[in-house]
Amino acid sequence: MLAGVVRNLVNQLVLAFRTHGDLPALRPAMVSAGLIALVLLLMELLKSISTWVRTAQSGLVQDYITALVHRQSLAADLAFYDSPDF
Repeated sequence: MLAGVVRNLVNQLVLAFRTHGDLPALRPAMVSAGLIALVLLLMELLKSISTWVRTAQSGLVQDYITALVHRQSLAADLAFYDSPDF
């Protein structure tokens, strides 16, 4: 998607330079540049959201594993101390 918009911007800039910077010829190039900026901002926003979700998920997994290890170690300790050999 971005490659198509960039190609469109380059083509429009070439046309604008051929008209020596005529404002009506520059307007489509400015719209394409704005679209590129919008797409880049959206990409950065989605990357930030993805990083945040990944961090939150890793924290949840870490908490789950820690609780599981803790429960298992408590169960093992109780079984040891409840044995008649102790």
